[in-house]
Parts: sequence; C-alpha cells; structure tokens
Amino acid sequence: MKKGIIILAVMLLASQALYAEEHKVDITTGVTYLSSYIWRGFDMLPDNEDAIGSDVKFTLGDSGHSLQLSAIYGLDDTSDIDEYVATWDYTKPVSPTVDITYGVNYYGYPQSRADTVEAYMGVAWPPVLLHPALKVFADFGDGEGYYITAGISHTAPAGNQDLNFAASVGYTDGYRDVEPGVSDINFSVSSPFDVGTVVVTPSVNYTVTPEDTVNTEDGEFWFGIAARTEIRHIPDKK
Repeated sequence: MKKGIIILAVMLLASQALYAEEHKVDITTGVTYLSSYIWRGFDMLPDNEDAIGSDVKFTLGDSGHSLQLSAIYGLDDTSDIDEYVATWDYTKPVSPTVDITYGVNYYGYPQSRADTVEAYMGVAWPPVLLHPALKVFADFGDGEGYYITAGISHTAPAGNQDLNFAASVGYTDGYRDVEPGVSDINFSVSSPFDVGTVVVTPSVNYTVTPEDTVNTEDGEFWFGIAARTEIRHIPDKK
C-alpha cells in the first residue's frame, strides 16, 4: 500500500502540472542495451549481468515539467522486472547561464531490496565551458542518506558526427549502507546519430569505484546502445 501511495503521489504531482497550463505534451519512448548495469558505482545486477532498459517520458512543452516511467530487465533466465523507476522532474533556466532542477524518484526492486524514494535538487551552467553541473539526492526510504554528483561534459565534431565526452564524480554520506566518501568516478564517450525518426546513441563508459562497499571491482568498462523516438505530439491548444 505504501508503495502504491508514493507512486500515486509522484504521478499526481506531474498530472497537476499537465493540466495547470495550456501547453503541448510530447511523449517519447526509448530502449537501451547495457553490457552491465552500473549505477552510481553499484553493480545493480549479479555477476555483471547485462540488461535491457525501457522507458516512456511525458514532457509538458516548455513548462519544465516531465514525468518518466522506466524499467530494467536483467538478461538472465527470468522474465521478471529487476527495477522500475517513476520520476517527476522540473527543470527551468533561472538566468541566461543557470538552470535549476528538482524532482522525486521512486525506485522499485521486485527481485531484491526494499523499495525507496528520493528527492533531488540540482544546478547546471549550460553555456559555461565544460557545462558543469551539480546535483544532490536525499533518500528518505530504504537508502537513507545523501548522494552528491558533480559533472562536466563537452561535445566535439568528428566528421559528420558529434562526440560527447562526459565525466562525473559521486560522493555519499553512507547512503545505501556504504562507507562515506567518494563512491564513483565516471567517464563516457557517446555519439548519437539518426535512423529515420529514431535517435541511436552508442556509448563507451568506464567507472572507478574507490570504495569496496560500493563495488568490489576497482574499475569497470561497460557499453550501451540507446534508441529513442517521439511517439506522440499533442500541440498547443488554440
């Protein structure tokens, strides 16, 4: 019951935003293959199991509000969902150089740990060199603690393609029962391209985990390939 109430609360927050303003609603969907499901340094599935992720996202025009529902399926011998996430997000520029974001994530783990919920706030400087960003997550459920991530990114042309480079570092105060300190250091390179109406984005990633309570492997290479497309566009009301 508690799980259902929290999910409903997240969806109601998004619904209020959807009906409060006269804006278009864009609906996009995506599917992603991951050679390992590495998240904030944690190896989320046993034995470096590869996974398929899928999601649908509702964006309320340029209001800054969105609702995203996603699921992760580990490619083992079962067809059960390993994780699902409901996210309500609000992101808006507050000046020509600064964006703010805040929202709520609800995490469900049908196969493993107890479900949990977190709130987050962040700030980003998109026009600034290397596009720095900072985000703070506070888990009020089973995770019980804080996780902070700071990152930079850069896009460089490579012929007819763009190469997107990104790096980030995560810090925890003991979130999810790990030792406090730097939990993960991440590097990635990706290059999106269009296939008809679908945007395909392959990526190569390397994650360093200094703390053994986060991940017993000091560093892991993993790759992914994502495909995303718009499935419905509801125009502004006249």
